[in-house]
Amino acid sequence: MNQETLSQRLKEVASFVPEDSIVADIGTDHAYLPIYLVENNHIAKAIGSEVAEGPLQNAKRNVRSAQMEGIIDLRFGDGVETLSQEDEIDVVTICGMGGKTIARILSKGQAKGILPVKRVIVQPNTDGWSVRLWLVQHGYQIKAETILAEGKGVYEVIVADYVGGLVTSNRLDIRFGPFLRQEQTDLFKQKYQSERESIERILEKVPDKTPRARYLKQQLTEIEEVLE
Repeated sequence: MNQETLSQRLKEVASFVPEDSIVADIGTDHAYLPIYLVENNHIAKAIGSEVAEGPLQNAKRNVRSAQMEGIIDLRFGDGVETLSQEDEIDVVTICGMGGKTIARILSKGQAKGILPVKRVIVQPNTDGWSVRLWLVQHGYQIKAETILAEGKGVYEVIVADYVGGLVTSNRLDIRFGPFLRQEQTDLFKQKYQSERESIERILEKVPDKTPRARYLKQQLTEIEEVLE
C-alpha cells in the first residue's frame, strides 16, 4: 500500500498501537490501518470489521494485493458482532465515527465479553466527551490524546488502557480531555474559541431562562474556564 493513502489521523492512531498486538479495527473501511500496521512490522494479527459491503470488498482487494490474507482477517458485520473472545484481542481501534456511536459499540463489546481489552484507541469525529465518559466509567485510564487538523476538520485521538476498578476524572477532563486541556495547543485554543463564538451567536437567538439557554450558558462557562 502506498503510505500516502493513509490519512494523518490514521497514522496518529497507528503510532499508539503496541508492537505484536492483535488488533480489531472496527469500521475498517478499506483496511488501510491494518495494512499499514502490518507493513511496518508492527502487529501480530488484525481483524477488520466492516458493516458496508462495498468498503468490505475494497478492503479484501487491498489485503489480497498486499499479500496479507493470512495476517488480516476481514469480517462482515456490525461493529464488535464479528468478534469473539477466542480472537484474544489486545487493542480495539474505532475511527471516523461519532463519539456516541463509538460508545455504543464499546458497550456492545463489553456486553459480549470482548472488552475489556488492554488498549482502546478511538478517533471520534464528534462528541469526544461521550467516549471519555464511557472509558472512565468502565475501568479505562486515558493515557494519551492528540488533536490535529485534516482538511477542514479538527480531530482528536484518544488512547486508553484498561486498569480496572474506579477511574477518577472531572467534568472538564471528560469534556475537553485531560491531556489536551493541559497542553493547550494553538489548535485546541482555536477549536474552542470558535466554539465559544458559535455558542454566543446561538444564545442571541434563544429565549433567556429556558433549559436550552441554561445548557448553552453552562457550555460557555466551561470553555471560558478552560481557556482562561
